[in-house]
Amino acid sequence: MAVVGERSVIQVTRMLPRTPAPFGTDTGGTAMARMMIDCRDMPSDSNCTLAIAGDDVEDLLDAAVLHATSKHGHDDGPELREGIRGGLKPAEAAMA
Repeated sequence: MAVVGERSVIQVTRMLPRTPAPFGTDTGGTAMARMMIDCRDMPSDSNCTLAIAGDDVEDLLDAAVLHATSKHGHDDGPELREGIRGGLKPAEAAMA
């Protein structure tokens, strides 16, 4: 992580290029649910309204942890990740 001014910048790199599967499918061809996390569903004094969605649950979890640590001051750890993972829900249900 590098600090630029007062902002933290994280550079994410992958060791091997990943060929994405067609939208909404995994490599086995079965439908995948787009998942999301919404700060409004989490206990908070800041009334944050950020919602993050994605098809890759691990990428979504990483983005939500980054937000929780950088904007809300949480410490990254198993308890935070389990709490965020427990708050994930299908995006389609949230948009209904």
